[in-house]
Amino acid sequence: MSETSAPLPRGESEFIHSGLTTASCRLVSAPRVAESHAALECKVVEIVALKDRRGEPMGNYLVLGEVVAFHIDDRFIHDGVFDAAAARSLARCGYQDYAVSTSFTPWRARRAAVAANSRERSGRWRPGARQIRSARRRCGRSSISPSSATTPAPGDASTRRGSRGLARPPPGSA
Repeated sequence: MSETSAPLPRGESEFIHSGLTTASCRLVSAPRVAESHAALECKVVEIVALKDRRGEPMGNYLVLGEVVAFHIDDRFIHDGVFDAAAARSLARCGYQDYAVSTSFTPWRARRAAVAANSRERSGRWRPGARQIRSARRRCGRSSISPSSATTPAPGDASTRRGSRGLARPPPGSA
């Protein structure tokens, strides 16, 4: 990974420098890495010049793109989903640190399962003890309980949304 982001002279190929093989893309002119188990083809949507806290240009850019095509090795599709752990996907942790995934449980999937289980038992999601303690600390009050901190049903305008998604009772009701 580090070899592909080496500060090479303009026009020198990162593919040749790192020993990787190129593969053609279908919708963009740039090549992709043939050895990769998954690759995205993206088209640039916007380039943002980054600024420091004083508003001065930093000389760095954020490039936003739209995925227009993707390539996935069929060996890593299980039940219609890309298996990042089986593909031993790499994660950049910062600086020169990387991690190889050997197990992968998306947080949103775990949260959705917990929420679905809670809804089955009570008819709607209720925050757990940890969320209630956190809300009590943030709000500086101890009157938040599972019944008063219930997330409103869709379209329910009787409660206002509070910080971090917990609902606050309407003014005067607590």
